[in-house]
Amino acid sequence: MRVTDSMTDFLTAWTGRAVRTEVLYAANATLADTNDATVLDVLPGVHIQRRHVLLRAGETVVAEAESSVLISSPALEPDVRDQLWNGASLGDALRTLHRRRVCVGIADALGRAPSLAPDGNTAGAPDIARLASGPTGDGDRRILSVHSRLDVGGIPVASVREYILEAVLQNHVVHIPEPKRVAAPGSVG
Repeated sequence: MRVTDSMTDFLTAWTGRAVRTEVLYAANATLADTNDATVLDVLPGVHIQRRHVLLRAGETVVAEAESSVLISSPALEPDVRDQLWNGASLGDALRTLHRRRVCVGIADALGRAPSLAPDGNTAGAPDIARLASGPTGDGDRRILSVHSRLDVGGIPVASVREYILEAVLQNHVVHIPEPKRVAAPGSVG
């Protein structure tokens, strides 16, 4: 996963199944988290929309996300604000805008953070094979967390914490595509 990708699109590719977002709640709040205030470049106390969503592949919850959205940001068009207030997922509402995902942090279940390469890709990504070994069986254990800032037109509009759950690694959910076979040059295939 490149850190600029949509988590929904990433999980769709990873599981081979359409991933849908279920908004559990979206409510007015006052930003109290100083870390989010720093990430969003605002002072604590600003009005936000606090959101909590589940991401499902079929009926299986494969991730969850919490976000603080600067709903009154001038970077968000009025129809985008309406979509968010009417239950649209943040990703879907921002999809048509010139948006950018900026990685703030990534950590595995043990809190170990990989390094990021200059191009924004993970250079020392958590070892997914290690994470998949010895599952607890319940599928709801958080195995990877991603904290990102979403910008529209260069203006921060949301701080998002996404948690990939162990269920994404279970055999009935993970999609491992067949490797592409390419004939060697000069061979008849």
